[in-house]
Amino acid sequence: MKLEPGTLINDRYTIIEQIGLGGMAVVYRARDEKLGRDVTFKVLREEHLSDNEFIKRFNVEARAAASLSHPNIVSVYDVGNDGDIYFIVMEYVDGCTLKELINRKAPFDNQEVISISLQVASALEHAHANGIIHRDIKPQNILVSGSGKVKVTDFGLARAASSTTTSGDAMGSVQYFSPEQAKGGFVDAKSDIYSMGIMMFEMITGTLPFDGDTPVALAMKHIKDPLPDISKLNPNASASLIKIINKATQKRPYARYQTVSQLIADLKAALKDDSGKFVKINEEEPEGQTIAMSDEELKKIRNGAEEYEKKSVPVIGESSDIYNDVDNDYNPLDDGYDKDKERKVVIVAVITALALIVILTVIGVFVINQINNPTVKVPNFEGMTVEDAEELAQDKGVSLNEETEHSEEVEEGIVISQDVEKNTRIPKDDKVTILISLGSEMVEVPSLKDLSEEDAEKALNQVGLEIGETIYEPDETVIVGAVIRQSIDAGTKAEPGTKVDIYVSTGPEAGTVIVPDVLNMEKDKAVELLEQEDLEAKLIEDFSDTYAEGRVSGQGVKAGSAVPKGYIITLTVSKGSDPNAVTEPQTQATTQQIATVEPTIPKKAVSIPILPDFDTLGLDETVNDPAIAVKVVANTADGARTVVEGSYNVSEFPFTVNDQIDKDTTYEIYYNNTLVNTVNESY
Repeated sequence: MKLEPGTLINDRYTIIEQIGLGGMAVVYRARDEKLGRDVTFKVLREEHLSDNEFIKRFNVEARAAASLSHPNIVSVYDVGNDGDIYFIVMEYVDGCTLKELINRKAPFDNQEVISISLQVASALEHAHANGIIHRDIKPQNILVSGSGKVKVTDFGLARAASSTTTSGDAMGSVQYFSPEQAKGGFVDAKSDIYSMGIMMFEMITGTLPFDGDTPVALAMKHIKDPLPDISKLNPNASASLIKIINKATQKRPYARYQTVSQLIADLKAALKDDSGKFVKINEEEPEGQTIAMSDEELKKIRNGAEEYEKKSVPVIGESSDIYNDVDNDYNPLDDGYDKDKERKVVIVAVITALALIVILTVIGVFVINQINNPTVKVPNFEGMTVEDAEELAQDKGVSLNEETEHSEEVEEGIVISQDVEKNTRIPKDDKVTILISLGSEMVEVPSLKDLSEEDAEKALNQVGLEIGETIYEPDETVIVGAVIRQSIDAGTKAEPGTKVDIYVSTGPEAGTVIVPDVLNMEKDKAVELLEQEDLEAKLIEDFSDTYAEGRVSGQGVKAGSAVPKGYIITLTVSKGSDPNAVTEPQTQATTQQIATVEPTIPKKAVSIPILPDFDTLGLDETVNDPAIAVKVVANTADGARTVVEGSYNVSEFPFTVNDQIDKDTTYEIYYNNTLVNTVNESY
């Protein structure tokens, strides 16, 4: 059953168009009428409705994906059914699949491959940490938005990693199969790493490493054939990237990266080091592998066991040292008066008397010391307030020495511990040290923007905070490897040990370049520089009193802007000063003229705060980071009207709209076309 555009499902989702078709489901773009946003609407195919196994697998997809929350993973918003229509509602990504991008422009350059791979790896790291193996990593399941943000989708074949993940569960796409999947063997995180390595190979070369006439033939190549030489397919591929891909696609799982975190570390290193010397090959199989015993080893074990039994267990009827120690001629009835025994009794009596004397002496000394040097019994101060502890110490005759420290577990002003245990007797003049809590030590979150990952971690550690997740994304203005933003704003107070996530730049998004500054350059050098950056120059000429003849006096796109490769930049080339220009004679203004010149009135800067309003919007706060369409309309006193629009996720609130006014202005704030607030600013 195909859903026609305009069909309303579950009284909430309106079908817009079909955008995909898979083995399990049909994929549509739909409109969430309640929240006013486009969503991806995945519907179980009609031929599977009578198959309980398919319905079960469909529900598993929803549960697996819904348990994950990460910027590089497509979010699941809703799951349910409307009659026989079983559906999953997911985040809609306006862009294309990585496969489509590969078909259009591969091979990618080294930085593009690393940027995309870091984002995919970051998503897998989060999934693996939550016990989820994707098991079907391929470019068709990687979405790339128009801004270059990468998101992993389709966890339909994923399942929680456990000891029950066995051969019968291997599915996925054969072109990206790991050898163990091809064999029907155990599938774990290292299988995702292999599939990702094949995907990286395809990005850097523009082709797949293996092909075959049948799925079986193709699977056998993954098991047996070596990976083709990347440098021959793309001479511009860096040594670092080649070594990383070769390690990720090793046939034996133990020879690959053992975790995605290890792969991420090498990808980050490859951003700065093209040599690849940091890539370490796992040459030996790890300890703990099962090794078959030889016949000779088994024989030795059996013989050793027999010898041990002979030596350890006496045999009745045979000679044994156990019986040789017994005096068989001894007869207790032959004993008479034993003088030795009497001597022993006397010795014991003397020793006992001496012991009693010593004990009485010690007791006497103790009593005398108690009289001359009185002692006190230490009470239990732990858990008391300082005031109560001081009052109790005074009552018991105990002197206190007070020390303090911060504590996350014990409230401020409460005794954490004492250096002398309770009920211990101490001389009256001795002091008991008690440790008093200062409470939790809140620290200020530092600014991490533009720092390297290493420096960002150091800055956090210096104030007692920890680095959280590192999320990689493209950015046109922040250099590669530097922090774009952080999850907790700088200046915010946080408890020690709080984790701060950082967003790190992988450079401009795929297919864009940064416009260089060519002002005042000679015309030919400026054109050459633009061509080096994959840009084109369009030249026009004009007179200039500022720039010498033949030099660039203006460029159509501001330096530092991000534009697509091949973009045409208009350059104005100076013709020198205009020989026909007439210079106006300067005249001195009269007092009257000066008096009639109207003064320039400076504009007033205003900031309009934008805050989410869940009650007005009817948003569900449990939905993962919903998007809101925001519109701000500025109406000035003279009737002028300006509009600012945009779509923002809840995680991006609060923010402000900055403006400059020279008249009284009223700002109307709309969420999803609903007026939620009006702000008046007076000039």
